[in-house]
Amino acid sequence: VTPSCPYCPRAVLLAHQIAIESKGRVESECVEASENMDLAMKFNVRSVPQQVINGDRDSISTGLQPEAKFVDDVLRYGSSRFAEIMEAEEAKRALAEKLVDVPAAPVTITDRNFDEAVRKYPMLVVDCWAEWCAPCRMVAPVVEALAQDYQGRIAFGKLDVDHNPGIAGRYQIMSIPTLLIFKGGRLVDTKIGALLRHDLEEVLLEHLN
Repeated sequence: VTPSCPYCPRAVLLAHQIAIESKGRVESECVEASENMDLAMKFNVRSVPQQVINGDRDSISTGLQPEAKFVDDVLRYGSSRFAEIMEAEEAKRALAEKLVDVPAAPVTITDRNFDEAVRKYPMLVVDCWAEWCAPCRMVAPVVEALAQDYQGRIAFGKLDVDHNPGIAGRYQIMSIPTLLIFKGGRLVDTKIGALLRHDLEEVLLEHLN
């Protein structure tokens, strides 16, 4: 890093966060390039932030990395069990994204299973949300209650826009919460904002009947 780099504080924060969440399995160290010229020359630092894992030159990445890529790199270059860990993570992801036939609770929608979900369910409501979004937390219990009450008639799903930019971009989701309503595989309505149960139910019944 360098003191003048606008992206370095975020990169350092991400590295420290991963170290903290690893509970001692990962250590993070911040090095100022101008004060450590030997290291800067060793790893050919030309721009910052630059990340190096376990001193492996193949692990070098420059610029502010997405969290998911950074975690993958830490596992890839920092653990001899990378393949085993990634296989377990893939199995866990597949289980979380499984689309049950008649869901009584919102299913997990991602870039990977979105099209399948739209085809599978005759009527589908996708709640587009993010962890940091306060209005999204207001809508969540409404969606969960409706998923149970309309089981077998309307399927509900939740899509985290931060982790699924493909669908967010496809439907130009600029504000959240956004509810995408599909019927017969076609988008029939879009609602933006934290709707009350009565208002949302009224909209859904119009499309259901």
